[in-house]
Amino acid sequence: MPIYSYLAFDKNNNKKIEGEIESSSSANLRGELQEKGLFVIRIEEKIQAKSGPRFKFLQRVGFAEMVTFYKSLMLSVKAGVSMSQVFECLSDQSSNAYLREILKDVLQGIKKGQSLSENFRKYPKVFADQFISMVEAGEASGKLAEVLEDYTVYIEEQKKLRGEIIGSLIYPVIIIMVAIVAVGILTLHIFPTFMDSVGLPPEKMPFITQAVLLFSSTILNNWKVLTVGGIIIGSSSYYFFFTVPSGIRMKDWLQLNFPLVKDLFIKSNLATFARIMSLQSRSGVASVPALQLTNRAISNSYYRDMITDIINTIKRGGTYMDAMNRQPKLITPLVVLLVSVGEQTGTFDEVLDTIAGYYNEEVKNTIKGLTAMIEPLMIVGMGVVVGIIASSMFLPLFDLVNNIG
Repeated sequence: MPIYSYLAFDKNNNKKIEGEIESSSSANLRGELQEKGLFVIRIEEKIQAKSGPRFKFLQRVGFAEMVTFYKSLMLSVKAGVSMSQVFECLSDQSSNAYLREILKDVLQGIKKGQSLSENFRKYPKVFADQFISMVEAGEASGKLAEVLEDYTVYIEEQKKLRGEIIGSLIYPVIIIMVAIVAVGILTLHIFPTFMDSVGLPPEKMPFITQAVLLFSSTILNNWKVLTVGGIIIGSSSYYFFFTVPSGIRMKDWLQLNFPLVKDLFIKSNLATFARIMSLQSRSGVASVPALQLTNRAISNSYYRDMITDIINTIKRGGTYMDAMNRQPKLITPLVVLLVSVGEQTGTFDEVLDTIAGYYNEEVKNTIKGLTAMIEPLMIVGMGVVVGIIASSMFLPLFDLVNNIG
């Protein structure tokens, strides 16, 4: 709660009283002081120093923290708690200083009579567009609790999916890290030491040994240049693929055309499209605004182009099916058929939910299949690398023994 400084006059003792006290509002504090027989002269809210991060780029709210916030907000609204009490409680219990400041600001806005969506819109980097539009529609229709419940189910589904994806990738990542460390130790420490002890001139060593020795000496003698070069190449590649329009387009094209991962990205984009459209439609958002919000939520530029084409088609009086049939590489025949049935029967929301649930499961199964395929490939790759290094060490020994013989 905010802290107020006050100046009052005590009639009984004929003296002025100054102090600071915590209260929910200046009006409540004025009433409390008057009940004590004090004549209030002045009440001012004390501006407190922000406890958030000093640098703006450090101010962020994690996905897990937002899931907790959405769930707490939904449960409080369903229980009939007033908005002021909800945000007073949520701001007090939040462990993230930046989120705590935001919720306190929202609380002040609510006390001024502003709507929830109006306050959330001040923080577009924290609250997603689709969430804000759903809250706005829920406030307008009087179904805010139901809207929040729908969004909470969606966000928890996303949290569970993320957890399963991360869990599937942990083992392959650990194997890769161990392999890199093991190969580094073998080639940069053990191998050079062993070659020095053998004492053979490089030109008399087998070709495979010369190749490994060249690799090892190149890294040892140029590690500073290679490190700086690697950082420059990595940062430049990241900038190109995530900032430059042509690079983003190339990245998105690779996602949809690279043999091993194209199915994963297609299913993931379809699941996102269907789920967000379903949430917006069920919340009462009109078709074109719902598509525009979904467009902003989709990361792949080719799918954004497809959604833009759907918007233009609907504005001209066409249907979803008309636009989707023009994108056979992005939309599967199953989705086109189900959406067409949903449009004709008036069960659009239920059809989209079915599509989203189906493709979410497909994403999980695809990831499991990829990790199951990658694991043996990594083990074979490790075996080949270790075999090459071992051969490069033992072959000179055999030559040395033969020469001695």
